[in-house]
Amino acid sequence: MPTGPEGPVKPAFEAACAHVPSKTRPPSRQRERLASPPGPNRPAGAPDPGDWAARIAISSAQVTYGCRPVMQMHRWVTREIFDTMKGEVRRVRPGSRELNRIHFHVRRVRVSEPAFGVAEAAVVLDDGRRPYAVAMRLEWRRNRWLACILDVL
Repeated sequence: MPTGPEGPVKPAFEAACAHVPSKTRPPSRQRERLASPPGPNRPAGAPDPGDWAARIAISSAQVTYGCRPVMQMHRWVTREIFDTMKGEVRRVRPGSRELNRIHFHVRRVRVSEPAFGVAEAAVVLDDGRRPYAVAMRLEWRRNRWLACILDVL
């Protein structure tokens, strides 16, 4: 056991439980099980779907408000979503000041992985004026996350 200036150093879990009576402490096997969370339900080498959900949410909101060209989304969404996005783009003049004022920031990302290679995410964005919610379902296809369902609310 390592020692410090005040004596032997306790592991973090034991130090946190120092004030808890011994009868309420979980047995050591349960302690180990609680310390290691279950493994992710995704393919090997797949990046964190939460990061991708945040990026896709910001990009889709920018496309919806005309700050980003729709063509930049064709690799990250299915064909059906891409065609829908083309029809819903808000027309903003290229030299407009409004383009410079819209900056989306991620407030919160919640991800659930219900099946292998599938992630469902809810992302809350903020542009300084109001919050936006983006819900999506990501599937692992061709070594990347692909949005199969995407709703900007």
